[in-house]
Amino acid sequence: MSNLESRMTNLEKRVELLSNGQFNRQNHQTPLEPLMETREPPKPVQIQPQSIQSIFDSGKRAQKLEPASESSSVSLFNAANFLVGASVDSSRSSSSNLSPFLTWDQTGLVLLDRPEPPVDKAYCTSEKNPVLTVNLAKYVKPISVSYQHSKWYGIIPSGAPKRYSVWACLDYYCEDMQPLVSNCEYKVTSDNQQEQMFP
Repeated sequence: MSNLESRMTNLEKRVELLSNGQFNRQNHQTPLEPLMETREPPKPVQIQPQSIQSIFDSGKRAQKLEPASESSSVSLFNAANFLVGASVDSSRSSSSNLSPFLTWDQTGLVLLDRPEPPVDKAYCTSEKNPVLTVNLAKYVKPISVSYQHSKWYGIIPSGAPKRYSVWACLDYYCEDMQPLVSNCEYKVTSDNQQEQMFP
């Protein structure tokens, strides 16, 4: 039985128990990632109708780049996000600790946008020159790339990649490739940013 079939069977059992009133915490599985707890209680916020409109307008501006000309505008989109359809091409990537031999392949988890990626969901490999090949969610003309180390404490973890390049595969077999950004350096910044954008 595949992992997906097993999960569907468990879900069906939970729904049946819930409808019969027999559901309890012992039947509930633990989450994949622990929930982050806040250190202080949330403060009440009062929102005025004018501020809602200004927030909405500023959100629109954040999603759009300044147009190159008045007739066209460019939308920002993270095409390497797992939640919108991006995936890791395991056949063209270095071996990872996220794709163990007999369990569920979790390599796609490195493509999730999260404020603080958990250490056990990082794409770790022991290769000297690792390669991570990503199938983007849709065809885009990239304007920048970003990279971040998990569990950021203001210093780059020992042994973690500090320089990287991003190439575009222009054909199915990646025989025709073009550099997008070369020799990017991930370093400690004055504002202590975990995620760094290039260029």
